[in-house]
Amino acid sequence: EHFQAGARHAYEMIVTAFAANDRAALKPLLSDEVYTAFDAVMRQREEHKEHVTFTFVGFKDSKITEALMKGKVADITVSFLAQYISATMDANGAVIDGDPKSVREVTDVWSFERNVRASDPNWTLIATSGGETHS
Repeated sequence: EHFQAGARHAYEMIVTAFAANDRAALKPLLSDEVYTAFDAVMRQREEHKEHVTFTFVGFKDSKITEALMKGKVADITVSFLAQYISATMDANGAVIDGDPKSVREVTDVWSFERNVRASDPNWTLIATSGGETHS
């Protein structure tokens, strides 16, 4: 339960920072590979002068779907059923994706990793999949 609470907190921080193009908040939470992928999307939004309005609503569910040890590295995968309001606007403020007024339910499956012998207690997001929207 302690890990899941931390994973839910990390999820909310990461999706909120991603929507805001907050690279400083994202960098310490993501593996280099995930950061590079997120940064590419943020750069594309910036180049097209797009911005995202985002409100995190909450979780309907979250559950650990896999947990393994690889030597001294723990790898835990969590499935999140999250609710949020999100819309991407173009430079003129027209909605090009999402809806600024309706709550979406999204299933995301994220994998976190941590060296259990390291003094740093933080987990790093190493993989994402999902993004499946439910009506």
